[in-house]
Amino acid sequence: MAKSQDNQPVIPQISVRLAATTKGAFLAYSNRLGLDHSEVAKLLVIRERRLRRLAALRAKGKAPVRARQPRGKGISMPHVTVYLRSLQFTVQFTAYAASCGLKRTDALAWLLQTELTERWLTRALQMK
Repeated sequence: MAKSQDNQPVIPQISVRLAATTKGAFLAYSNRLGLDHSEVAKLLVIRERRLRRLAALRAKGKAPVRARQPRGKGISMPHVTVYLRSLQFTVQFTAYAASCGLKRTDALAWLLQTELTERWLTRALQMK
């Protein structure tokens, strides 16, 4: 991601690496909702800012941890680039993720993966 001289993002986006199956499932889910994947991600970020589930998990000592590939055994994983609505929104999410002890990419990956299990947005839109 492009950053300014003071290490702040200059483009309102976050690129997150996901397993190919997770990426495919998230893109298909977004398509079934009739929304762009960035729109779905923005809604999930807004929901997280209100519910603060990651903060609650951190307070309980149960913050999500993404498994890392062993050095030298890395398999290239596809990424999803999420375009957020503004730099301020991106910076706020980055700060929130950091307050939860997470990188923003890990926080976003957790939100996307959790939504694939919970299907909150499908229920919120009352879709079958």
